[in-house]
Amino acid sequence: MSRKHGREKYVKAIIDDKDRMEPMIENSGLEWTIVRCTTVKDTPSKSHIAVSLDGKGIRYSIAAPDMAKFVVAQLADNRFLFRTPVISN
Repeated sequence: MSRKHGREKYVKAIIDDKDRMEPMIENSGLEWTIVRCTTVKDTPSKSHIAVSLDGKGIRYSIAAPDMAKFVVAQLADNRFLFRTPVISN
C-alpha cells in the first residue's frame, strides 16, 4: 500500500466515523455543539481564535489552550448551540 493510499484510507475512516456520530448527537434530543478543531498543537495560547461555520478563514492548527478555552466557553455561550463551528488560530 502506498503512503498516499494509506493516508486516504485513514482520512476516509475518520470522516465515516464523524458521519455516524454526528447524526446521533444531532438527533439525541439534547442541547449540543459539535466543535470541529483543526490540528491541535501543544503550544502556548495565541490569544486569537478564528471561528467559522463554513470553514472560510480557518487555518491549519489551533493551540491546545485556545481550543480548551473555546470548548469550555460553549457551556455558557449559546451562539453555536445546535451548530458545528470549526476553530483555529
